[in-house]
Amino acid sequence: MSDYLHIEIISLPSETTSEYNFKTVIIGEPGVGKSSIISRGVNNIFTKDYKATLFFDHSWKNYKVNNSKIRIQLWDTCGQEVYHSVIKNFYKSALCIFLVFSINNIESFNSLSFWINEIEQSSSEDIIIFLVGNKKDIEKERVVTEQQINDFIHENKIKFYFETSAATGENVDKLFEETVKQLYIKHVIPLIKNVNNVSLYSTDDNFVLSDSNKIDNDMVVIQEDNDEKCQNCVC
Repeated sequence: MSDYLHIEIISLPSETTSEYNFKTVIIGEPGVGKSSIISRGVNNIFTKDYKATLFFDHSWKNYKVNNSKIRIQLWDTCGQEVYHSVIKNFYKSALCIFLVFSINNIESFNSLSFWINEIEQSSSEDIIIFLVGNKKDIEKERVVTEQQINDFIHENKIKFYFETSAATGENVDKLFEETVKQLYIKHVIPLIKNVNNVSLYSTDDNFVLSDSNKIDNDMVVIQEDNDEKCQNCVC
């Protein structure tokens, strides 16, 4: 049997006490849909009449990942230039960043180099960056080409890219699932007792893990139990 890490993800109520809190900051130019992505990912709601975020907004989503209770703290920042110097402070304690542009707005894409520079100056070297091309529902209005995106990803060594639609929900859940997966692998697994030299595989509640260096992210299995949600869930 090939070694693999089985990860089961279940959404938990918003009032659940978490064992691990991971700060994720959402950045990008105004109007690219940062707030809409959060609203869709957290509450499965989309509203066309969003007002521009003033300074920042905060929400969260709780998960049970195997036997660990994890909270992703989502900090939605404004994109206006006047706040850029203040927003830098949010990067310092962040473990993950969503860098968002709109596929129908070339200016929002061209500004990504500025945001990457801000991240490099103000965040830790091992921060996880997700590049997000939003507004996939208006593909016919696309002005940012796949080649431009691929070049940017290559030049900046970005490992994760998603094209999403906050309007339809396309790929938003996948973005959140990949986020909690990467945070779990990078920050929780090293804290699990006896992480090294243990035979890895789990199909039940008894989670065991081999040498973490042998883990292949592509072999991680993610499942979300839709039956265990309730009216108070932020899911």
